Amino acid sequence: MIDKSLIRDFPPMTATLLPDHTGVFRVGTAEQHVAEADENGAMRALVDLMRAEAVKSSRPIRVMVTDPTSMTQLVVGVDGSLEEEAQTDYADVDPMPAAVAEPIAPAPAVRPAPVAPAPAVETLERVAAPAVVVEPAPVALQPAAQVVASVQPLAEPTRPVVEPAPLPVAASDPPTPAVALRRDLRDSPSFLAPPTAGPAKKGFAGLLNTLGLKVQPSAAELAEREDVNAVSRHFPKRRTISTVNQKGGANKTPTIVNLASVFARYGGGGVAAWDNNETMGTLGIRTQQGGHDLTVLDLLEASGDLLAPGAERADLSRFVHHQPEDKYEVLRSAAGDDDHVVTADEVDLVHRVLAKYYRLILMDSGNSAGAPNWRRMVELTDQLVVPTTTVEDKKEGARLTLKAVMRVSERGEELARNAVVIVSEAEAKDTAIANAYAEEFRPYVRDVVVVPFDPALKNGIIRHDALRSSTQRAWLAAAAAVARGL
Repeated sequence: MIDKSLIRDFPPMTATLLPDHTGVFRVGTAEQHVAEADENGAMRALVDLMRAEAVKSSRPIRVMVTDPTSMTQLVVGVDGSLEEEAQTDYADVDPMPAAVAEPIAPAPAVRPAPVAPAPAVETLERVAAPAVVVEPAPVALQPAAQVVASVQPLAEPTRPVVEPAPLPVAASDPPTPAVALRRDLRDSPSFLAPPTAGPAKKGFAGLLNTLGLKVQPSAAELAEREDVNAVSRHFPKRRTISTVNQKGGANKTPTIVNLASVFARYGGGGVAAWDNNETMGTLGIRTQQGGHDLTVLDLLEASGDLLAPGAERADLSRFVHHQPEDKYEVLRSAAGDDDHVVTADEVDLVHRVLAKYYRLILMDSGNSAGAPNWRRMVELTDQLVVPTTTVEDKKEGARLTLKAVMRVSERGEELARNAVVIVSEAEAKDTAIANAYAEEFRPYVRDVVVVPFDPALKNGIIRHDALRSSTQRAWLAAAAAVARGL
């Protein structure tokens, strides 16, 4: 145990871990900076600086440690030992002054007055109680807890009272047993202890737990765990998620890719991303290609075999493109040199095939709200997602698309009211614009999520691991918002 009585709280000491894997250790106004390749390296470098300061001071030190997800109050011993403490343990709060007892004057002394001689002839059976004379005693200040004096009233002379003898109790009579409270077993609660949150695993608090401390997770970490639980759920039947925005370049394909990645990673696979574009879509371009170049048209030709009772999951693998890192499959749209336009009936048929083999189907879409495959997609949707960027015409396209969905059917009206809008920053430092756009949509839909700018989403194949940690967290929040509507 570290002797905390030796700690001096001046100068104040803080350690801050930043999202870019750098950190600052401050002693008063003096600063020491660290920069490492990863988060764990930066945290350990800060711990080393704290330990060195304790050795230099020849006494334990107290440091307030903050990172992007938590705040921890830490005590560091001269021997390098670490202890977490509650932030109120050393708060400079004056204790409540103890109540001062009012001095109590002793009760007045009581002495009996002289009793006059009784008359020669006693005519009364009872003699009245003698009168008393009260004289005030000198006042002396004494502690409240001390009993100064007590006044006993003079008893009136009475005849002796004879108490009745207790009734005999038979030796053979047993004592009455306590009646046990009986309850219906069907109403019994579980005897298992409720689940606990468990120790922190993220940020500086998580590192401290690897060093033997028991730091509870922060509110941010608890929120992240709730989102993970939401996207990890397996639903009792197949669910379909569709992304729509009639304006091109509104981030529909990156939205499909990242949502599919999050659902597959945390839910254990069983996720298909389908490019339901009436022309050549970009989902196949921005994802990895399998060992073939087949598209939705090839799957349509083999749909009878794939729906047969004896068909197996492996039979489908030659039509979809597996994403080995992100654990989902892609069904590509028709190639650009094919004039075939997928009909509403064909959308139904493809959906039946995918529903047989996948628990989640995510449908990308084209830009025409009047296309039959687009309108049929709306009828098959369980959760609508409307992506947009921080470019004004994309935002207006999202608004008009929501109105177009409402015109499809009563089902479309319900989907539009319960839609999730995802606002992706088109450029760095677009946060203020993105938040303003989010507030414009918020009164009209179920939820809105803002995703920060990330250069890994601009061009090329999208890999979820290549995104910044803050971007990954935002897509987890977006997927959780979608999952809560399923």
